[in-house]
Amino acid sequence: MAVDETEPTVAVVGGGLHGVCAAAHLRAAGLSVDDVCVLDPHPELLACFTERTRRCGTRTLRSSVAHHVGADCSLVEFADDRDRAVELVSTTDYPRRPTLELFLDHARHVVARQRLDDCHVQTTVTGVAREGDGYRLSTRAGPVVADRVVLAVGVDAGLTYPDWARELPATAPVTHVWADDAAPSRLVDRPGRVAVVGGGATAGQFACRLATEVETETTLLCRRPLRVQQAEAPAVWTEWDHLAETLHTLPPGSPDRHRLVRSARADGTVPPYLKVRLTKARDRDRLAAHVREVTAAGPTTDGVRLRLSDGATVVAGTVVLATGLEAVSAHPIVARVAEELGLARDDEGYPVACDRTLAWRRRDGSRSGVFPVGAAAVTTVGPLAPNLAGARLAADRLVPQLAPAEA
Repeated sequence: MAVDETEPTVAVVGGGLHGVCAAAHLRAAGLSVDDVCVLDPHPELLACFTERTRRCGTRTLRSSVAHHVGADCSLVEFADDRDRAVELVSTTDYPRRPTLELFLDHARHVVARQRLDDCHVQTTVTGVAREGDGYRLSTRAGPVVADRVVLAVGVDAGLTYPDWARELPATAPVTHVWADDAAPSRLVDRPGRVAVVGGGATAGQFACRLATEVETETTLLCRRPLRVQQAEAPAVWTEWDHLAETLHTLPPGSPDRHRLVRSARADGTVPPYLKVRLTKARDRDRLAAHVREVTAAGPTTDGVRLRLSDGATVVAGTVVLATGLEAVSAHPIVARVAEELGLARDDEGYPVACDRTLAWRRRDGSRSGVFPVGAAAVTTVGPLAPNLAGARLAADRLVPQLAPAEA
């Protein structure tokens, strides 16, 4: 779809899991291909999710089979119809989980089924302004005018680096796991050991892949023992009734909402099956692991010397940081949209939205036609907002607002 060919009812900003899930549900609810426009700079929808999960060597998703991007095609039915039920992995005290490849194939099936590629405009949104009763989105490919906007920008506000890494010279071989030069195919040809710094699932998966698949000498550096948790929040947070009885009883935009979300989320944890993989790799001498914090670093002639909290040192040819991403509230488009449209943000920069509709509130308390989803909606959709479960929760609220029965 070209920009000059469309004036959609709904413009979805972002073609990741949340944008695709929202668009798929809106299409299934009756909006036409011309009514939905997905604005994303990548050549294909879900490109970023696909590249990152494959880079880490993800084998199975952490989410259960109930959590996917489809509106009228379940992941279980998709697997059964194709004799791929074996790819629904049994998990102790938890529902079955899909393999990554099964999940991706199902997602591609949903994209094709709902003709979302025909809705996709490959461009970056740089601003949103009012235009009559709707909105004019500025993009690098030209303007798009829509009645409503779904803001599904994900968590790509920026990469986070510890202070010691920022103090190294620019020539030091230190990179971030999501940077282009951290792809395993580029690391394998570098001399020396690769040190992966981080204690969450991304660090663990990436270290496992380097050690067991790429067969690179690998060290994992965690500042504390790995914390094991199957899900990133209890299943009760997938229920709107529970959200209404807990999160939504707190004042909108209040610090109390953030405190409740943080207490419910298990950030920086690894699922049990990943802990098993890490233990096996270590026991087979393929992976070295240290529970120490990196306190300082300095360049060497052929790498980086890392000083640990106990005074020990580790010398690596390359250091890969799996130290997280900036909060979505720091994403430039969030601040720009809020400023241009006079929308309310809380003290941490997150949108203040209506709990019932997800509409982003204006500073005067009225509801706008902009609907934040994903990580930007944690104070409304709850602790699972950034996850697949949150994408489906948000879609449940968006459809009645953006695709009414008579559409």
